[in-house]
Amino acid sequence: MSDSLWVVIPAAGMGLRANLPYPKQFALVHGKSILEWTVSRVLSIPEVSGVVVSLPAAEHMVGLPVGRTEIEAMGQASRPVLTVTGGQTRQESVGIALGSVPREAAWIGVHDGARPCFTRELFLQVFSSAKVFGAAICGLTPSDTIKTKKVVPGQDVFPGSPGGSLVDTTLSRETLISVQTPQIFAAHVLRKAYQLAAQGRMPSTDDSQLVERLGHAVVCVPGERRNIKVTYPEDFVWAECVLGDRESDSGTYEVSTATGLGFDVHRLVQGRKCILGGVEIRSEKGLDGHSDADVVAHSVMDAILGGLAMGDIGLWFP
Repeated sequence: MSDSLWVVIPAAGMGLRANLPYPKQFALVHGKSILEWTVSRVLSIPEVSGVVVSLPAAEHMVGLPVGRTEIEAMGQASRPVLTVTGGQTRQESVGIALGSVPREAAWIGVHDGARPCFTRELFLQVFSSAKVFGAAICGLTPSDTIKTKKVVPGQDVFPGSPGGSLVDTTLSRETLISVQTPQIFAAHVLRKAYQLAAQGRMPSTDDSQLVERLGHAVVCVPGERRNIKVTYPEDFVWAECVLGDRESDSGTYEVSTATGLGFDVHRLVQGRKCILGGVEIRSEKGLDGHSDADVVAHSVMDAILGGLAMGDIGLWFP
């Protein structure tokens, strides 16, 4: 069987949980959108023959820092990047994108547009496993205890809050997988899974679930902690840290160094506590200020913020 691999990148969602005025995949990190980072990292894998990206409808892309033309320009004649308008759900978006994957492609991978922090090593491990089993995903054993819940509509489970949920049962972490992407499948298997899902109107948030419904085995290789899907505002901090480092092919990093300098000045006055570094010092005088006037803590905070190029304490706590 040919090793021709095409990758579908669903990126048509609105990403409402990120609390941005535009889809999260277009947020800039170190001068490039999350989606551009994802596409470029997929294209950096020589085994990838081409990419199809599903994008939001045109009216949702007005004024964004990157558009359809810029995304397509990331490809080459020999390894193109194609774009399509996605659907209302992730499943619809992938299904539409599959129509643009060449019929001669032997393998089709699916990778989230908002998951830019994966390594080449992980991608190739999934691909190697797919070649053996026909379908492969990656994922992690949850570090948290996972429980199922029972929704109790209309019942005051929490004071002052109508409705709620109660614990149903506790699951064994050893049998659970927190699924990531990339997911890679034999092309005919994934196409058949999506075809049957469309006919039976079977919703799913995961491509491998549709393949499972065919009765086809799906193997899971260990995922990566760094391979998060950027979903919430705090996830952008992690993405900035990972994408700001220079990654080698071996998966190690050359971490950049930043230096910050901070200072603070308050006059000593009678009748105030003297607090330095969070410790109250026995003294007849203390530092005058609107807060605890802790010059040590405030200087450290200014130094940290300066090293991160995030202003100073007055900006964050005016």
